[in-house]
Amino acid sequence: MALQFSRDASVYVKTTSTLNSGNPTAWKIGVLDGFSFSQAINASEITVNEAGVTSRRARLLFNDSLAPVEWSFSTYARPTKSTNHIAPEQSLWAMLLGADSYNNGLFKNAEGTTVGTSDATDLDFTLEGSNVSSLSDAWEIYFSFKPAGGTAQVYKVTKAVVNNVTMDFDIDGIATLQWSGFGAQVSDEGASEVGYSGALDIGLDKTSNFIRNRISTVDLIRTDKLVGSPAAESAGGEIYQITSGYTLVDNTSPAADEIVVSGDVTGDISSGDLVSGTSIPNGTTVDSISYASPSTTITLSGQTTGPLSGTYNFWTPNRDVYNIVLTGGSISIENNVSYLTPEELGVVNSPLANITGARSISGNLTCYLDNNTALSKSGELFADLVSDTSTVRNIFDLAVNVGGTTSTGPNIKFDLPTAHLEIPVVNVEDLLTLDIAFHGQPSGGNVDLTNEMTVVYTGIDIT
Repeated sequence: MALQFSRDASVYVKTTSTLNSGNPTAWKIGVLDGFSFSQAINASEITVNEAGVTSRRARLLFNDSLAPVEWSFSTYARPTKSTNHIAPEQSLWAMLLGADSYNNGLFKNAEGTTVGTSDATDLDFTLEGSNVSSLSDAWEIYFSFKPAGGTAQVYKVTKAVVNNVTMDFDIDGIATLQWSGFGAQVSDEGASEVGYSGALDIGLDKTSNFIRNRISTVDLIRTDKLVGSPAAESAGGEIYQITSGYTLVDNTSPAADEIVVSGDVTGDISSGDLVSGTSIPNGTTVDSISYASPSTTITLSGQTTGPLSGTYNFWTPNRDVYNIVLTGGSISIENNVSYLTPEELGVVNSPLANITGARSISGNLTCYLDNNTALSKSGELFADLVSDTSTVRNIFDLAVNVGGTTSTGPNIKFDLPTAHLEIPVVNVEDLLTLDIAFHGQPSGGNVDLTNEMTVVYTGIDIT
């Protein structure tokens, strides 16, 4: 029988990079029903239509070029620990974020910048190597259909790239990632399984590494300004920030005119410049000292040109900690990939190269509208955002902990340290709910940075 059934499908991802000596070059991906891969052709149409009693009326089609392959499938997120933290879908994250190769637990791009790290602590992915004009061509995806005891039928997508991944936070479901992307061409490999032989498949035969969305949590802290009622973390402290310049002058001895720094600070004085307890000598002009942690203290001794003296406790300023409990939501990372294709006459052109567009990280959180301001519930977040008409780009430290935060896993953390939040939409239902849209932004609005988000997998130990 030569018919193929989707139930017999297995999917593999392979890197063709030459930098993978001694490491797995292929990964088996456990996909869900509903996967697809297809390639269309772009054609031109010429019509002929003459007047007269007898006329020529015809239509001709000319094949111009192959369109890029479009593929999509869904996978469960399955963090697993076997010596190192890994996941069957880790190669897809690497493709999405610009990696070119895998070697000794590190996914790197062509310039050698690390994109993902698999070690005994966690499996994490960053955007550090994702600012590339074109995603790597060194990846292939194999769709294999092999019935039990039968012969495989394999299709290969060459020069595959991941354009988008979306995770939905359906609290009654299992953590699922929807992947989609492109490729240069799809080919019929017949029964050949050589391309992905020896693929890494650790974790696919386990059930303990599935993530339950119901135990997911959200950490949400506004860090740019304080709007409305402060949370407990914002209270206390004698001073938030020293911003006026002052100069230490000699009084009786150098020891009497020192600033003693305990803890980490930022500004002109930072943890990189001074070690805890180190003194700043006479004559030092300080323009700004700001906090880095609530435990920071600064002691001013001796005579200064300003009114500052004594001991100052530096607390975290301008923070409001919100207590959001999820009823659903999603997060999406998009590369906005397009393709260059030659336009020569007389031949069927193939896609030449992919081009990355603006990277987009966005999502939404849904929760009940709860006006308990004493616990900084969602109603306070709505009130603060709708009343703030002076901020054009707000800054929230947002972390979505899919599956909770236990150190034993399995869970995934999406960390967006400088997220921008839109005013929540109120949905009038039996219970009023809020839909909170968020966007990952680089810190300080500096588009040269790549710190919009990190993804951290904590796997469950299967050893």
